[in-house]
Amino acid sequence: MKSSISFIATILICCAMCETPPSIVLCPSVVSRDEWNANAATETNFLELPVKIVIICHTVTPECTTLQACMRRVKSIQNYHQKEKHWGDIAYNFLIGNDGRVYEGIGWDKVGRHTKQFNEVSIGIAFIGNFSAKLPSKAALDAAKNLLQCGCAEGHLDANYTLFGARDVSNTESPGANLNQEIQNWPHWMTMEQGQIIIPRK
Repeated sequence: MKSSISFIATILICCAMCETPPSIVLCPSVVSRDEWNANAATETNFLELPVKIVIICHTVTPECTTLQACMRRVKSIQNYHQKEKHWGDIAYNFLIGNDGRVYEGIGWDKVGRHTKQFNEVSIGIAFIGNFSAKLPSKAALDAAKNLLQCGCAEGHLDANYTLFGARDVSNTESPGANLNQEIQNWPHWMTMEQGQIIIPRK
């Protein structure tokens, strides 16, 4: 399969998209499943688009700083999720390496296994590493922000989507104290009290 999403594209968006004035959105290059040699999914369920919630996680694995190391890490995470957890695929929609690249997990339109009770109504984006005591690289943070802008501009995300850290909605330390503090400065972040009230499907 051709790496159709592994590209850099500019998209002109209008005022109504993502609550910003007209601007050029630079979509990040995405390392496709084919490129990191993903296993086939054994189960697939689809999200209703556009998605209204984004949840930021971390993988609590060693970090990676090169393309080859990050592809091996993503493959290892998928193997763990499928073979040890017995899930249908890797848990996350996208993963972000400290090399500043975005890695395709299950993509924009599929249900993940990243946040209990929210999987069927959210996109899960995981930073590769443990960010309890440090932050991801600037390149990684910028890649995640660009991915969110692009997802909104392309219609995968609702223009008024809500951003949470996993710990904001679940009993977990993810995405780590430092990263959770960082994302509170990002557009669309809200506390549960401020955010959209959604009752996830069982």
